[in-house]
Amino acid sequence: MVFALSRRKRAYLIRDVVDEMSLNGVRPDKFVLQTGLFACMKARKLGDAMFFFEEMQRRGMEPDSAAYGSAISACGRAGQLARMLELRNEMLRKGLEMTHNTRLATLHAFADAGKMQAAREVFDEIVASGHPADEFAYAGLANCYRHLSHRNVPDNVEQLLEGLIDEFKAARAAAEGEAQEGRPRGRALLVVYNAVINSLVELGLHKAAVALFKGMAQEGAPPDHTTYSNIIRSYMQQALGRHRQPTSDRLTAMLDERLQQIDLQPYEQAVLAGNPALAAALEAATAAAAAPQPGSAAAEEQAAAAEVEASGAQAAVALGSEEEQEQPGAAALRALSAPPDTEAAAEECSMSEGEATLAEGATAEQQGEGQQQQQQRRQQQQQDGQQRAPRSDMSLAQLRGVVRAQALGRARSHLRFQVFREHLDVDAWYEALHIFQEVLDQGLLWGPDITYAMLRASLDMQAAGVEHALEVAHTLLDTFDRQGLFVDVENGTEVLQLAVRRDVADLSLAHRIYDNMRSTQRVPKTPALFKYMRAMAQREPEAKQRLLDVCSRICSDPDRAPAMLAMKKEAYQRKQQLLASMPEEQRRQHNQRQRQDRPQHSRH
Repeated sequence: MVFALSRRKRAYLIRDVVDEMSLNGVRPDKFVLQTGLFACMKARKLGDAMFFFEEMQRRGMEPDSAAYGSAISACGRAGQLARMLELRNEMLRKGLEMTHNTRLATLHAFADAGKMQAAREVFDEIVASGHPADEFAYAGLANCYRHLSHRNVPDNVEQLLEGLIDEFKAARAAAEGEAQEGRPRGRALLVVYNAVINSLVELGLHKAAVALFKGMAQEGAPPDHTTYSNIIRSYMQQALGRHRQPTSDRLTAMLDERLQQIDLQPYEQAVLAGNPALAAALEAATAAAAAPQPGSAAAEEQAAAAEVEASGAQAAVALGSEEEQEQPGAAALRALSAPPDTEAAAEECSMSEGEATLAEGATAEQQGEGQQQQQQRRQQQQQDGQQRAPRSDMSLAQLRGVVRAQALGRARSHLRFQVFREHLDVDAWYEALHIFQEVLDQGLLWGPDITYAMLRASLDMQAAGVEHALEVAHTLLDTFDRQGLFVDVENGTEVLQLAVRRDVADLSLAHRIYDNMRSTQRVPKTPALFKYMRAMAQREPEAKQRLLDVCSRICSDPDRAPAMLAMKKEAYQRKQQLLASMPEEQRRQHNQRQRQDRPQHSRH
């Protein structure tokens, strides 16, 4: 059973099987433990891999070179260089032979950590041990370049990477006893090409990657699904301008300069339209500030004017020419909160959350910022927005300051998205689609990673106004379904958040993502469901049954964090409104479905 699970790439189940064997009095032998170690190493499960390795030692089974090689490789894949070096030194102290696979694992561990000098030393050991033309050793050196820090990347990195291909050709020709100009063909050369192209793509050298891609067939290494994945990813990065976006400091300077030339009034109108409580507080404060204080000269003048007005009111009515008097400041307040102009400002001049997410994501990826840091920044922005909510003790000046601060935030986000659009390359996007069609025509199959990447790019291009980008996204999901793949929680949550943006306009792709996850008993994370709920309430209020289902899933989230409680409160209120508008029979059917289909939320 352990061997069958290993072959089917179900490494996460092997440890459970071994524990079950121990509970039933069956002693796992060395083959079982070593198989589990190898399978977990391939699956990048360091904890389970080291469990099997230490279990061998605990049961008195001395690990051999193969076991040490798998443990070293597992540590290298997980970035645990210190632990990897300890195992290698322990292996050498025991007099075990350093196998070729162990050296390769060490080389790739140093390469993933960006340790070029250490990787070169191990590469020289591999050559000296009688393997001068190993394609995986050259691939390891190529991968090391893409893991170097930005300041350590050499200026001639393009020539160095292409030189690895020529060096491998010469080494393979010499090893096979061929003429110096002989060209190795087949899988070996393809491995080196894929590693070099992948590094070029990661470093943003798009033209060099495309040139190598187009010449592969002539060199005897026809592209495979890995090559197509890399080159499509390169075209998508080029289309979205990932490596052309301005740096953080440059972007800040550009936004500050443009903010000085922008009119904030439409953004202030949008702020008031989206925050009725703030608009009401500002109106009340304006009225209070306009009313004169008792005992003041202005109050006496107003009283006298009132007497005059009262004495002449009857005559004014008789003449049919009574004039309406408005309080000072009322015209200005009405100009800020006029419903027709406000709605237009909210749609045209305010920037949606999706635009801010898209622009921030482009800048963050260009700067190498991780997803966790982006999430922390967005949570902080939400907290800041809650802190800027109007309080009853705020003065008129403070309320105007809140409106201006939020208007500046909207304007800055809008300008940031404009900068993002300026760096788009639509021609590269269509070229990526052309290559993807070649893949479909050839019937190549690949993993879900490239499909998710293309889905994100399609939604980004749709938000930027590129024609037919949403149709491409639907075609990608069709291909996803034909391959029998399902949408997992992490990627599904991210794609759903992109699909509900106001700039995407159409919620059809969001519906497909949600239905796909629901059919496999997977629930997107609550923040994504919350945005999905709001998008449907604004754009598809007639879809009551779907909206009710989403609200129920939000309310069933066990997370009691303050941010989650606020989302669940709004979802519960919306759910009660929907139920109140439904006939009794439909409410009964809904409650019955909810009891039968209770969602299992992922841990946030």
